Amino acid sequence: VSIGLGRTQASIFRAVLAALDTEQEGTTLFAGHDTQLNALGAGLCLSWAPEPFPVNATLPNSALRFELEGDEIQVDYLFLANISDTSGAMVSVPATFGSTGSNRISMTGFSLLVSRASDAACSNVGPAPFAEIARAVVVV
Repeated sequence: VSIGLGRTQASIFRAVLAALDTEQEGTTLFAGHDTQLNALGAGLCLSWAPEPFPVNATLPNSALRFELEGDEIQVDYLFLANISDTSGAMVSVPATFGSTGSNRISMTGFSLLVSRASDAACSNVGPAPFAEIARAVVVV
């Protein structure tokens, strides 16, 4: 991960980690753009295949969903089934970690990836806003 990416997008990496690193239940939505989605994909070595679109496409109204189950995080990429209709039907495909070969990783492994991908000194995320969150959904 480039130094620039680890600095300019440090807040989204650290916010997702903070949201997952609690013992409370709940959901958090982070709104962003393809910049944040691409940063998370590159920094966490994630890959997704939203067929019929290209691998790692960052489609309009798409999202990465990070779900914590015990000590394991599952990541999926969600996107509109048909961008042209108004139903809003979403499709979910696994977002695979390069380090595990699956869309699951331990919390320890995820924390390590975040620490390598982002510069904590450049993040504006503090622990207080995320004290009651256990699951996070990242919308971009």
